[in-house]
Amino acid sequence: MKPTIIKLRILFARYNRLLRFAVTGLVIVLVVIAASRQFAGIKLDEIRRAAQELSVPKLLWSSLLGLACFLIAGVYDVVEDYFHDSALSKLQLLWIGWTSQAFGRFLGFGGLSGGALRLKLYRRYHSNRDNTMGYAARIWAAGLTGVCLFLMLGLPFAVGIYEPFLLLLCFLFSLYLPFYYLTGVIKIGRLNIRDSQIGRMPLREKLSLHLVSSLEWLGAFAFFAYTIRLFSPGIFLPLLLFVFVAATALGYMSFIPGGFGSFDLAAISMLGILGLEKEKVVLSLLLYRLIFFFLPFILFMIILGINSYLRFRRQRIIDFYNM
Repeated sequence: MKPTIIKLRILFARYNRLLRFAVTGLVIVLVVIAASRQFAGIKLDEIRRAAQELSVPKLLWSSLLGLACFLIAGVYDVVEDYFHDSALSKLQLLWIGWTSQAFGRFLGFGGLSGGALRLKLYRRYHSNRDNTMGYAARIWAAGLTGVCLFLMLGLPFAVGIYEPFLLLLCFLFSLYLPFYYLTGVIKIGRLNIRDSQIGRMPLREKLSLHLVSSLEWLGAFAFFAYTIRLFSPGIFLPLLLFVFVAATALGYMSFIPGGFGSFDLAAISMLGILGLEKEKVVLSLLLYRLIFFFLPFILFMIILGINSYLRFRRQRIIDFYNM
């Protein structure tokens, strides 16, 4: 039995990337098929008519509100610095947090892309590799705890409205929250999570990062709710919260960059069950995506590019005078 398990492990390790791309590709195909069915009855004229309600002042206010809700994400690094001093200024920590989160939200891949950029930015300012790995790992581990908490809170409101299979999926996803808190005691054979960066986190640190995650996702939901109620007022907020976190969870499980397609399709389907017009939901989601995903990504990538160019020029000047 053991040699078979070892062979399976070797096989999985060898074709891990290929399998991941195959699964992601399959999910994308399924999302495209499902989306084509969902969008079949949508009237573009209705979307244009609803879009005319958006004045320039309202669009500017929406952009400011979306950015304000997004900026909560930078607090992760400030909180983590309280427990593990990085010797970086608060502004540098916020800059790293905002840039990483903007990158991670846009590209997705389960938050791994944002974690990779966070690692790179910390290494730019910090020489201790172990600490750098620790910062990125602990923040990545805490990132979804807020979603899990809101899933648990929202599930009772969704019973009897949505399919039991969807509720079961959401419940299973939410079990990551107790797992997060139990990482300090989990050891199954060679799988020793309690000795990892996450497992060694004290309870106070876990609670603090969980609080930040809850605030981050509450901010994201606040803007999502704003965009939905902009065109479809009167929807019950606790039920809308469940729709948001369930669609977010499905987006993460799909491993599609940014959850694009899977999140939107889930939100359109679930909001359609609540009686909302698809055309207005599509417009709300478009506004949500443009302001909460594209705008921070473009803004912080421009700042990152300028920052990298200035660092390069400064280094060239230093090298010139040291010749």
